[in-house]
Amino acid sequence: MRRLMLQQGLTRATLGSGGMTLLAGIWLMGIDSAGYQRAWFGGPMGVMISIGALAAIGAMAVGIRSAMLVSRLDRLLSGIEAAGGPPKPEQLAEAQALGVRLKASGRAGVVQGAIAVLCMAVARYVVF
Repeated sequence: MRRLMLQQGLTRATLGSGGMTLLAGIWLMGIDSAGYQRAWFGGPMGVMISIGALAAIGAMAVGIRSAMLVSRLDRLLSGIEAAGGPPKPEQLAEAQALGVRLKASGRAGVVQGAIAVLCMAVARYVVF
């Protein structure tokens, strides 16, 4: 997994595709809202798309945070490997703490991504 994420560039590819998707969404929002007209954002579709966009931006921020945590974990593991022995208790504790934070980040990203997809999928059909 470490090789796939860092050496093969999966982290960069994932962040890159997320960034391109976010930019495309902002561009499409501009088209749909006729140039970001304020009245459109006050309507049901505009509200739902805006909530979805905010969730997507949050998911991207969580993805960036996760990438930084993966990088920190890699540096820590590289240091442990370079030492050539079993990890010190503080190194083991730090690795476990990073793992917990990474797991929480992953869950937050999934929730925000699901909110974004759901809001954008139903935006045309919401009436209030």
